[in-house]
Amino acid sequence: MYSKDHVWTDQDFAELAKPETAPLPVGTEITTQNWKAYKNYMSLGMQTLFRGDRFFKILPYQKLVVGPTIPVPLPKIFQALTTPSRFSMISCEARSRIATNSGRR
Repeated sequence: MYSKDHVWTDQDFAELAKPETAPLPVGTEITTQNWKAYKNYMSLGMQTLFRGDRFFKILPYQKLVVGPTIPVPLPKIFQALTTPSRFSMISCEARSRIATNSGRR
């Protein structure tokens, strides 16, 4: 794992971004004893939790059980407002105003 004073390189980021090719089987149990076999499926934060050397950690009696993939559709309002036909009806000037005001509340 990386030390606190590690200087990150492009190679480090490339290693973190490597996706696994095959999904984990449903029912796979990941524990503090076997987590290293599955670390390529985990974010750096999840790896830190399983490593257990910080205040927040996965305890020895806890486990993560892989469940089935559940597709979650985008909210209907988002789908309605982002369809190509609807967006093409908005003028360039309006698009610009939407983009600049999107961060305001």
